[in-house]
Amino acid sequence: MAKRRKFYLYQRQKRRGKYWYVCFLDPQTGRQGTAKSIDVLKERLGLGDNEATTNRDDAAIIANKALEAGIVFSGGAEELFSSYCLRF
Repeated sequence: MAKRRKFYLYQRQKRRGKYWYVCFLDPQTGRQGTAKSIDVLKERLGLGDNEATTNRDDAAIIANKALEAGIVFSGGAEELFSSYCLRF
């Protein structure tokens, strides 16, 4: 049986450069949650440097740490994109 991915990474082009974002997948349904900035997750985890993450491998490590710390799917704080759209 194939193993389902927990998240996927992508870059967004912003005015001041490219930034890594992560989109977590709900483990029960496989649905896509809202995207999070790797740099914001780094702040929430308390990782001190203020430099933007430029390496994909570093972004994956931070995303895994956020999953392990329970930041992502804790207490229903995450809203699925489809739920967000249905509210409008």
